[in-house]
Amino acid sequence: MNVSFLAPVNLETTLCGLKLRNPLLTASGIPLTENPHNSLEWIEAGIGGVVLKTTTFYERSCNSFDFSEGKLILVRGKDYTVNSNGLQNKGVYAARNDLKRMRKYLDKSGFSVPLIPSIG
Repeated sequence: MNVSFLAPVNLETTLCGLKLRNPLLTASGIPLTENPHNSLEWIEAGIGGVVLKTTTFYERSCNSFDFSEGKLILVRGKDYTVNSNGLQNKGVYAARNDLKRMRKYLDKSGFSVPLIPSIG
């Protein structure tokens, strides 16, 4: 299919004062956003920004489960799903270091895309 006749569309938008080339953002905490090298796949594909893994002020471990007893809690609504994983993360100070490391890596790679922290 030849689509060369279509005019380019400007999807640039602003989110809380942050300029994005388009409104498409990664979901927080997916494996491709936890590693700077893996985030390049999203950026090369044209993502508008990378949302980092959600962090809390203090480090949190995940809830322990005995799956044989079916203790995983999963609540599904029309537009959402909530699990009882426990929001495992390394805390705000480690997240700050990860953010700096990722920004440095992306700048060195020649990519300029907003990195958006997710705070829980």
